[in-house]
Amino acid sequence: SAKVSIARVESPGAVVDESVPFRFGFREVKIRGRDLYLNGTRIHLRALTCAAMARGADRACRAGALDTCRRMKDMGFNFAIANNYNLMPGAISHIDSTLDAFDETGMLYSFTMPHMKDFGNNRFLDDPENVARYKKLAAWAVSRVRRHPSVIAYTTSHNAVGYTGKQDHLKLD
Repeated sequence: SAKVSIARVESPGAVVDESVPFRFGFREVKIRGRDLYLNGTRIHLRALTCAAMARGADRACRAGALDTCRRMKDMGFNFAIANNYNLMPGAISHIDSTLDAFDETGMLYSFTMPHMKDFGNNRFLDDPENVARYKKLAAWAVSRVRRHPSVIAYTTSHNAVGYTGKQDHLKLD
């Protein structure tokens, strides 16, 4: 990833408006058969859950998140699954600091989307109001994290959504 800014130029050398610099990067993730490829290179994800954003500012701030990334790398992990289990106000902190640390260290991240327990559990899709609230919060979450190259996946509902046989290795899709 790199820090970039966007500028509006009316003529060569005449910058009319420019954004503040922000981190931006692309990751291309592909599945070929049983293999996962990141930016064209085969990769094996070695995952660990990471509760930094849900456990307080000392872990979620930049310094705490950088320490988490360092310790994970030292133990051989390259991928973190956020286990905050929800995105309700007050449940998480320092989203940007945590993800900046993952971007800077090259660690990969699966960002947790809103949890269905906050919208009526298994039957939340039956209520159009709950569906609208969920979609609004999910759109906000994606808008906050989509520019972070460390985020290569999104996690939904941690253990609450699935199908019969979801743990059967012959049926994994």
